[in-house]
Amino acid sequence: MVFDNWLSRMLKRPSARSGRGRQDRPALLECCEERILLSGTGVLIDGGGAFDNFDQIALGDLDGNGTIDAFTMDSSVSSRVWLNDGSGAFVDTGQRLTDFSSTATNVELADLDNDGDLDAYTMRLGASSNKSPGRVWFNDGTGTFTDSGQRLGDQSSGAFALADLDGDSDIDVFDANSRDSDGQVLLNNGAGVLTANSQGFSLSKNADVALADVDSDGDLDAFLAVVNGRDRLLLNDGAGNFVDSGQSLSPLKSTAVVMGDVDGDGDMDAVIGSAPNLTSTSFVWLNDGSGSFSRGSQKFDLRQVADVALVDIDDDGDLDVLTADSELGTQPSRIWLNHGNGVFTESLNTLGSAAASSLGVADLDGDSDLDVVVLHSGEPATVWFNVDAPVPVEVNLPATSGTFELVRDGSEVVVRTQGTA
Repeated sequence: MVFDNWLSRMLKRPSARSGRGRQDRPALLECCEERILLSGTGVLIDGGGAFDNFDQIALGDLDGNGTIDAFTMDSSVSSRVWLNDGSGAFVDTGQRLTDFSSTATNVELADLDNDGDLDAYTMRLGASSNKSPGRVWFNDGTGTFTDSGQRLGDQSSGAFALADLDGDSDIDVFDANSRDSDGQVLLNNGAGVLTANSQGFSLSKNADVALADVDSDGDLDAFLAVVNGRDRLLLNDGAGNFVDSGQSLSPLKSTAVVMGDVDGDGDMDAVIGSAPNLTSTSFVWLNDGSGSFSRGSQKFDLRQVADVALVDIDDDGDLDVLTADSELGTQPSRIWLNHGNGVFTESLNTLGSAAASSLGVADLDGDSDLDVVVLHSGEPATVWFNVDAPVPVEVNLPATSGTFELVRDGSEVVVRTQGTA
């Protein structure tokens, strides 16, 4: 949005009766002079297609130069690496990391071999002829990847998450499966070699898993988004062994889950995405601090959620919700702004109308706010840049007279007010 156009609208003096300007999420200005930071206000503009078609993406600094790069998976039985030039423009490195299946289910980045750079763990849908779809790809520090030779998981694998599950300071894998089969924990020996621990736990068909310390005991627990039953919470004993909490969360036909402190009380809550049916909707589970969850009053008017992100998109200190909708022509992928208490309001800003399959969120252009990559089924991915945008203000003026002026100073707007009784 052009600043001068916004300034001319804002300089229209509010009525003496109300003493107010625009009231959409206003920032209260008491008197004299205030400064409003414009950068990273959560208004996203379409930066155009930056990639070819692909199904999954993970963002991180792959070549160690301080910019955010991309590791992508597509339907051509290969993964690709894209390096960022610093402005949010990505260049294909030409790498084609060949895999056994054309159905990409997920990719995550982490330093699996403890050498200081980001490696990749990928999963493609298994088949009876190849029951080990998990792959570890080691990074040499320049963004060049090689296959570790490990073949992990089984034909039911699909939903997974990476984190230190046993408290030994290396990155393990929670394999939740995507079909009716037992899940497993893959423990890291510190050098990136993963081995299933002795525990196998019976799970339903899971669409997604999120890891967080829900009971404040210092280890990471697992919240499972279940496709064909009630969502479940598994508690970690600290050694990577998980026990069902016994909570039977409402049946949702869930498709995605993310965790974070949405209501500002210091514990980890959950936001669920779901597919439509008679009983399902997308909403928030609030944690009481001990790992006991209750459904919040917030409901999201969504259709077919393929992915959810929980990030501070408007840089106001709380976590907002971004959703990818996979139903073509029904509704766009959307942004929901948090009021700081776990209550969200839908933003007027949307992320395009094309069916979306996944989201990637990071600072892509180096301006210290979060940008978004939206993946589309059958179409090139789109990059959305978070830009300087107006922050509506509420100005308190005396009942009888008063003036105010707005002057831009770099990334800030200076608001000076003056009034008489």
